[in-house]
Amino acid sequence: MNANAIVLDAHDPRPSGGSSLWQRAATMGLAAGLVFLLAGDRGARSAPPAGIDPLEVLNLQVRANAIIVLDSSGSMRERTDAATTDGNINTAAEGEVVGDDPYSKLFLAKQVLKQVIIDNQTKVSFQFGRYAQNTGNYGPETPTFLYTCQTTATGTEAACLAAGADQPYNFTAATPTTSAPVLSRAAGDEGLSGGVTTYQLLSTRYVVNRHYKVQSGNNALCPAATTPDAAITGASAWAPPSPAKNWNLTTNPQPYIEIERFTNTTCTAGGGAANTVKYYFRGVNWTKGNDIDGSGNAPTSCGGFESQVALASCSTVDQFSTIGPFLDPEVIPTTTNGDSVANLRSTTTGIRASGPTPIAESLIDVRTIFGNLWSAGANPISGLTPKPRTFVIVVTDGDDTCTTATPSTRGLRPS
Repeated sequence: MNANAIVLDAHDPRPSGGSSLWQRAATMGLAAGLVFLLAGDRGARSAPPAGIDPLEVLNLQVRANAIIVLDSSGSMRERTDAATTDGNINTAAEGEVVGDDPYSKLFLAKQVLKQVIIDNQTKVSFQFGRYAQNTGNYGPETPTFLYTCQTTATGTEAACLAAGADQPYNFTAATPTTSAPVLSRAAGDEGLSGGVTTYQLLSTRYVVNRHYKVQSGNNALCPAATTPDAAITGASAWAPPSPAKNWNLTTNPQPYIEIERFTNTTCTAGGGAANTVKYYFRGVNWTKGNDIDGSGNAPTSCGGFESQVALASCSTVDQFSTIGPFLDPEVIPTTTNGDSVANLRSTTTGIRASGPTPIAESLIDVRTIFGNLWSAGANPISGLTPKPRTFVIVVTDGDDTCTTATPSTRGLRPS
């Protein structure tokens, strides 16, 4: 069984030779992709030339098989340009966002894979999965919900005013009255990317279509007589798109809240449009490490590859209907102020960014899957003439983190 690899580097994400889907993926911000050709039609005895586009095998007359491994580790909730000096990306300045943020690696990877599957589902039989995750350890973290505001008028954030976006906030909303949400941001909770500064605001509960008035100091709402926690209604209120799962596509309006800032405690000075900032909902902070314990062990989430959709038969045409739901957002926002995480998650099966990166274990699992395809089942590949080519697409953002090797050698085991 021969193998060939193409690595897309974050700094120069182009394979050697020809334009392809990989180049289009790179332009969408995909941090890295790793593709291994395993075996098949004309490839059983000779390795394909280095630098080929692996998706060119889809032009073969014999329908190929592809096993897709989507990196579902916690680091996929970071921006593609995330960087750190201490080895841990955990602040806004370093590039920490959430998996549903349009600038996150997971969001971008999902969009690329959607197009790859739609464009090739009549040419290749796909099997799809992610890294193993302990489903009881998603959390989420506290504060749970992320909102952002950008300094430039781009896309649906044209109404996001810079006035007050950089202010520290720490106030408790009035609604819902049970477990009222606390909205907060510290000075410096912001990230610079491509000349655009994104300010982050965190909330302990999901809030939407609310207009908050805060008094000087930004630590408390204005007096009750000023209606400091009011619903945004009518044409100005955010409403889910159709279908609702497309809520975080930048071509659609985004769920939002407004904060109007006053300069005294009675809220008779300041305020107005010049002191009102919009923050847009971006998603949920799931537990980044999943079941990683204090010693760095992750008994479940370092377990390797976990298939979500079995390999399609060679006669299956529509594969996106079964794989697509796993590429949906992590949550689907509603118009219910104070809605629960469980309810935001109830209508989606989108893969979540949580856990370490078991690349080596995943490839070992894929080898087992290929062995079964080769020799087991009603139509094993070994008995077919000609034999379909089978390959694995691993979409990942970094080295294996489920090994005791040093960071500089972690790439050796999966390679």
